Amino acid sequence: VIGAAIPGWNVPNGDLDYLGPFWSPSSGVHAIDLHGIRVGAIEQTFATSIGSRYSVLFDLGASGHTMTTELTANELRSPEFSHSGPAHPQVSYGLDKRWEFVATAASTTLRFNSTTTVGGVANGPHIDNVRVFAMGPVVDASLEIFGAGCAGSAGTPVLSHSTLPVPGTAFSIQVDTI
Repeated sequence: VIGAAIPGWNVPNGDLDYLGPFWSPSSGVHAIDLHGIRVGAIEQTFATSIGSRYSVLFDLGASGHTMTTELTANELRSPEFSHSGPAHPQVSYGLDKRWEFVATAASTTLRFNSTTTVGGVANGPHIDNVRVFAMGPVVDASLEIFGAGCAGSAGTPVLSHSTLPVPGTAFSIQVDTI
């Protein structure tokens, strides 16, 4: 898949595989493999409130090797996430991987980048069940310095593509849109 073939998502570089039921997604019937013919990335831009904290949860799948990925939110970069999978072609998922960031602009582009260097370009990390929660304004200035954290509750999600994030709610940027 190249470009805007998945509604709401952009493929800014490389390409990816839009996986169906054969690869056992963690949620729904599709997942994203960040390695198509070339190593790729996928991103989505959404409205944010400057100085507010957001929590990103996602499932990271692997098949045959340890798969790694990192996220960016505008200029902020997450630590590397990893998950080891069973022998190819089986897939397993590390559920609810979590990264928090503080918004620095009125809109944020959330990007998933593969950092996997084993297994060749045709077998990369699988991304599924992406959720973003608006957590409200930052109370602890140390979060702003690091741009990432793991503390706090995710709250109750409101899963809707059209819902804008407001404190205490969430919106979904699911991959099952086709």
